[in-house]
Amino acid sequence: MDVNMPIMDGFAATRAIRLFERENQLPRSHIVALTGLGSAASQQEALSCGMDLFLTKPVPMKHLRSLVQSYKGEGSLEQRNDLGTSHASQPMSMRGLG
Repeated sequence: MDVNMPIMDGFAATRAIRLFERENQLPRSHIVALTGLGSAASQQEALSCGMDLFLTKPVPMKHLRSLVQSYKGEGSLEQRNDLGTSHASQPMSMRGLG
């Protein structure tokens, strides 16, 4: 999810998705923030709106690929944790991973 989008930013879009999931009794989808905003306030906003992971650009393609594979069931929870993944309670940044 891009945090800076026109019309509706990524935080508002995530809130809308989470509301839709709850109202329609749908399973929780994975929402990953991908942004150039590395501030603590942005990370806290990501947490409060329901994002699962907060990634600060630039993110190496191999890390993105591994993350997508782990969410597709091809990787373990430990692999996601190694990438900085947090499930709903603490979005984390991958800044500095390379």
